[in-house]
Amino acid sequence: MQALQKKQKTWVLLLLGALLGLAAFLCLYGTAPLDPANDAWIWYGYDETDIHQHYAGWLGFRNSSWQFPLAQADALAYPAGTGVNISFTDSLPWVSVLFKLLAPVLPAQFQWFGLYELAAFILQGMAAALFLYDLLPLAAGTALFAFSPIMIERAFRHVALSSHYIVLFALYTYLRGRREQRCFMPVFWLLAALGVGITPYFLPMAAIFALLLAVENALHTRKLLAPCGLFLGTCAAGYAAGVVLGSLNNGYSASRENYGVFSFNLNALFNPSSVGGYTWSRILPARPQLYGQYDGFNYLGFGILALLGVLCAAAVVLAVHSKAGRAALAGLLRRNLVLILGMAFMTLFAITNVVCFDDVELLNIPLPEGLVKLCGIFRASGRMFYPVYYVLMTACIVGLARLLRRPLRLDVIERTCIIYTNAGILVIPLVRALLGEDYVIYSCAFLVVQQVLLWTHCRSLLCGTRGFAWKKIIGNVNIIAILIGGALFILRLPLPGLVNDLFSQLGAMVGPIGMLLAGIVIADTPLRQLFMRRRHYVPVLLRLIICPIITVLLLRVIGAASWIPDGHSILLTVYLACITPACATVTSMAQLYDRDAEYSSALYVLTTLFSILTMPLMVWVFEALI
Repeated sequence: MQALQKKQKTWVLLLLGALLGLAAFLCLYGTAPLDPANDAWIWYGYDETDIHQHYAGWLGFRNSSWQFPLAQADALAYPAGTGVNISFTDSLPWVSVLFKLLAPVLPAQFQWFGLYELAAFILQGMAAALFLYDLLPLAAGTALFAFSPIMIERAFRHVALSSHYIVLFALYTYLRGRREQRCFMPVFWLLAALGVGITPYFLPMAAIFALLLAVENALHTRKLLAPCGLFLGTCAAGYAAGVVLGSLNNGYSASRENYGVFSFNLNALFNPSSVGGYTWSRILPARPQLYGQYDGFNYLGFGILALLGVLCAAAVVLAVHSKAGRAALAGLLRRNLVLILGMAFMTLFAITNVVCFDDVELLNIPLPEGLVKLCGIFRASGRMFYPVYYVLMTACIVGLARLLRRPLRLDVIERTCIIYTNAGILVIPLVRALLGEDYVIYSCAFLVVQQVLLWTHCRSLLCGTRGFAWKKIIGNVNIIAILIGGALFILRLPLPGLVNDLFSQLGAMVGPIGMLLAGIVIADTPLRQLFMRRRHYVPVLLRLIICPIITVLLLRVIGAASWIPDGHSILLTVYLACITPACATVTSMAQLYDRDAEYSSALYVLTTLFSILTMPLMVWVFEALI
């Protein structure tokens, strides 16, 4: 039963992650790149020509005859022998092979780069959701991965190198294998073969996690057969894919020169400057760097950098002021020693023997010529920091969750009251009054997502289970109403006049009835006891002040209001939903599932009363910053 519930939850997480990845892509790029016949953005949409090379490789490969190796394109470099292997045009050989198989039914003009980039974002979100299965900020954490600066910087410039889902799935498999003492050999073999057929740079990124898992498994089991099979099999799978596609043993080889040029600058984590003079931060200034080090772009983002600083400061405080804290940190380092050593190696390889900070060369360590040529196989060494990048991001999110959970000691009722808002009762009437009827649809979009999460995530928390009762969820009247409403909206099906008028009148009653119910709850609550308990103010502060301020600061930093026309008003509809009191449904669900309904009711009453003051204040903050 537990295995079934775990499997169900995994699929739910994958679905939620996929939706977040899809949302991230649509927010950033819209739908224009998804049109297979639209290749104008490829030829004219970016000031770097790498994607021109990738597209030309696909066109030449499509018009070539089938041969072995599979990625050989005889229509390129004609009449020079057998042509050119598209591994060296970075045309994503596995994807090109797939669409070449479909070529007879494809239109004459066909680009798949937009479709693949969409798939990359979806897979990135799915992998991120698996990391965060037991963390409170699942959606926020997944969004951080989906909006990763190093992924977005590569998207539609060097499409192959934006396939960061390979790194995330490798990292997740390593962490799960370590936790369960399993090797997951087929998964790593698949990732290695897939990575080589996207770009060979992903082979060492997958192989390093396979090696780390092999070492940890060998240390724990005192056996070598499975660990050796894991690592050697991963390398063999990558090599075999290279032979089949032709990136290996085909008479051609990539340049092994310039190891140390396309490297990781010591300022890379906080330098928002990338190729073309673009700046990926509204807060941090661009810093200088030497030629070629744009390829080592690894900007973490201001939020993750700030969080990393907070966690480091917290670690120092624990180490200085608490013996138990020092013991906990020492234990953490011991448990992750293998991972730390592996990431240190990848960092040193990314930095190379030519150590630079800003535009100054600090150190140049002479290396044997043979070693330089060996390292030069992956001469764009700055890319090798990607695994370290995602390890740092994962550590920050996990660290934040634990840091908040310990001092605050939030229980289930407090967490659910902080997460879920009373948006249904308050927001729609407010939006209708402030912005007009046309903007209610955006509030409904928020409510749809919240209702689904209420009957999945929230119910799971209150029940104390990790599985989902699908029959109860699908049969829930709220979910059914959402599905019917969504179908009517998408299909543009008009309702009969009488029915439409009836629903309109019922909808207009939502606000007054909600206020009436709130008044009844307040009237039955001993307010003196409510205000005298200091613990009550922690979730109230988080719900009404902290969460809205964090939200508006994020909207400010990313400049979301400028993404679409009328973005300010649309964001306001969603922001109003974020600043409302705790959700009344949580109290009902707490009573239903035998949780502390009295405490939930108290938080509902307090947040409702204080929202009279905080909501206008938070709206003023929004208007001042957005």
